[in-house]
This record gives sequence, C-alpha cells and structure tokens, in this order.
Amino acid sequence: MTSITSYRWGDLEKTIVIGFIEGVDAKYIIPVDEDNKEYKAFVAIGTETAAEYVPEDDVIPVDYVSFWVGLISSPYYMKVRASASNSLPVNVVATEFIALIGDAKNGLRIQPLIQAAFNELLELVPPDSEDQVYLDNLMDNSGLSSVYTLPLV
Repeated sequence: MTSITSYRWGDLEKTIVIGFIEGVDAKYIIPVDEDNKEYKAFVAIGTETAAEYVPEDDVIPVDYVSFWVGLISSPYYMKVRASASNSLPVNVVATEFIALIGDAKNGLRIQPLIQAAFNELLELVPPDSEDQVYLDNLMDNSGLSSVYTLPLV
C-alpha cells in the first residue's frame, strides 16, 4: 500500500487511520498498531498529516456526474462555451477541464489537476455573483466542495 497519498482519522479516539489513494475510489482501514507496516509508513510521514475525523453521516459522497449535469446546464457554462469559441486559451483550458471531469466521472480522479484547471477556467472566464452562488451550491450539493475549493475571482 505504498501508494496511499492522504490520510484521515477513522474515529475520535484516533485508533483507526483511513488511507486514500489519489484517483481511486477505495479507502484502506489502518489500525493504530506499531506492528502494522502501513501504520508505520503513516507515522514516518507524520501523524499530523491526517485530516480530522468526520462522522460517516456527515460525509457527502462526491458525485462528479451530478456536478457535470449541473454545470453544463448553467448560464456560467454557456459563458465558457461562448468564450471558448473566441479565445484559444479559454478553449484549451475548458477542453482540459472537461476531459479531467470526464475522467473523474469514470473513476480516474486527479484532484490537483482538476483544481488547477478549475482555477484557471474561473480566472479566464470570471463568474458573476449569480454564477458564483450557483457554482457554490452545485459544489456543495454534488459533494465536490469536500475536495475542491472555488476561489473568488
């Protein structure tokens, strides 16, 4: 399990660590046990790297499909499409973002690249206040706000 890229505490007492692999919908339950090699690897990078415990009831599943459906039916997306037809930089970034979201819908989630493409797209095609509210709500409702941030531009 050397490919675990992030950790979260699995309980309030910190007796379980949950390991995640970037781009894979799987989690690894790692008991806090000095004889467990995955736990040793976690300790070696520093236990402060683990995110705080979040009760399962509070975790909104990340749903890239509902995010995509909401995005392509939004006025903001229409602005992106119009800008992409007139601007090569917007076209390139929009195409990259669409491809990354398509990959994410199919299980390959490269979160840093998705965040970077989203940031760049929002910079090139700034949302107005109504777009910002819509995008914030869409991110919350699809669970993407638990993974990504929407920078205010």
